[in-house]
Parts: sequence; C-alpha cells; structure tokens
Amino acid sequence: MANPFTTFKRSRLFAAALMILLMVMAPAHCAETNPSWEVATIDGRQYVSLDSVKSAYKFTKMERSNKLVTLQNAKVSVKLNVGGQECLMNGVKFVLSHGIEISNGKPYVSQIDLAKLIDPVLRPNYIKNAGDFRTVILDPGHGGSDTGASNTLGYEAFYNLKVAGLVKSQLESKGFKVIMTRNSNVFVSLQGRVDIANAVKDEAIFVSIHFNSGGSHARGIETFTLSPPSVPHYGSGIKESDFATRMVTNTILQTSP
Repeated sequence: MANPFTTFKRSRLFAAALMILLMVMAPAHCAETNPSWEVATIDGRQYVSLDSVKSAYKFTKMERSNKLVTLQNAKVSVKLNVGGQECLMNGVKFVLSHGIEISNGKPYVSQIDLAKLIDPVLRPNYIKNAGDFRTVILDPGHGGSDTGASNTLGYEAFYNLKVAGLVKSQLESKGFKVIMTRNSNVFVSLQGRVDIANAVKDEAIFVSIHFNSGGSHARGIETFTLSPPSVPHYGSGIKESDFATRMVTNTILQTSP
C-alpha cells in the first residue's frame, strides 16, 4: 500500500497475529454431514454448483445481481463474481485459483477452490491432518542492503523486523517456540531463509512478514499461502531483487525440498 507506515500505530502491530488467532479459534460453520454435490466439468476442470454450496453449508439465501452472487446466513456472507477470481467472505477478500463459471445458467465454483480455500475458511476446525504445532518460524522480509519499500518515515525492512519482534513476544507468552530468520538489519538470501526453515525438525509453521507497496486506496492485510499443486501462483519469475514482491513466502516454500 502507498505510504505503508504513515498511519502505523503500536496497536496495529498485533493486528495480523490477532486476526490469525481469531480465525483459528472461530466456531466452525455449520455444514451437512453428507451433502449431495452437483458437479460439472468445465474446460476439463471439476466444478461444484453454488446451489450445492448453499445447501451443504446451510446458507439461508443465494442472490444474483448481474455477475454478483451472494450466499448468506445469520453469521456468514460470501460474495463472488461470475468470471472473476475474487471472493469476499465476511468482507475479507480471498483470491480463488479459478474464476466462477456458468453452466446451464447456474454459477459454479471450482472443486479445488471449494476444498482448499472456501471450506477451510468456513470450517477451520474440520481441516484434515492439520496437526498440532508449538513452533513458529518468523521471517522478517528484506534486511541489510535489501531495504524493501520506503517512504519518508523509513524502510520496510525495519518495520518487518519490528513487527516480527512484537509477534515473537506475543507467541512466546502463549508458550510457542519462535525461530527468527533474522534478528537484526542483515541481508539473508531466499535460500538462506529456506535453509533456516528446513533445519527445524519440530512441527512448525513459516510466516514471512512484509509491508507491500500498493495503490493509495489499499488497506488491510495481504496474505499469501502455498498454491495447491498444478495451480499457477503470483510468484512465477520472482527474483531476490524484487523489492515490491507479494510472494516471498510462496517462493520460499516452493524452493524447499
């Protein structure tokens, strides 16, 4: 986002960690035990009708207005655009791997997006093989000669490290073991970050922290995860010299053995 540090306050330093914790602790969204799925093959890819999604996840209504499709109940609102890949769930924007398609007059979502994105967000407590972890690897992006984005108040690398340090303190107070890829203003290559992560033998998650540049109207938190197999991702062709990258986490994970 433009001028990423101008309105930065201490309370916001914890926003990312707090949002993640709230999502993890949120009550599971209701869904049918054995739903009946209406499936179609479109361009060689499996899709599921949004009518099926409405029934399976017990949405009380589905509305269509031009290209906008809205699924809603008392607690959850999901908005999708036919032909588009953006999905708003309770106002939080997610990017689907494939666009919403129409078949026989009905809107469909790709099966992989339903399984790998929509279902885990709606029902986090039902994620299979999620496992337990007590170790978190925090990766403050950039550092040293690689300053990242900048404005009149400073450089991204500094704020990445500051946020990582605050999150580290919060996690450790909850009993987590925290490993940092850097603890000072030094340059660590992408491969170096991979090596640090791969050296951890405990069950762990890897979180890379960045302040990306963007348009003047950009707000909020942008999160990237590892793309499902065979699905294109935003990080194709990324180089270490790319200061405005949005895919450092994805690149690191995909270069791991």
